Amino acid sequence: MDDVTPHDLRATHSTWVADRHGVMAVARRLGHSNASVTTRHYARAVEGRDREIADGFDIEHGTGSGSQDRVARV
Repeated sequence: MDDVTPHDLRATHSTWVADRHGVMAVARRLGHSNASVTTRHYARAVEGRDREIADGFDIEHGTGSGSQDRVARV
């Protein structure tokens, strides 16, 4: 893992925390004064999350054929 930097690890951790707990939790954890600093430097899209969100809305509103298992993981 020669090409992984401490900043890469910090960005990955920030993405995981934001995905599960929200940007404000990351901002607080990283010591940022506000969430705009966090989103500007650490916001990353999580692969497949958009589909899971759409499936969740489909299930909640009785439309589409979203997977209950997929939403339960979120």
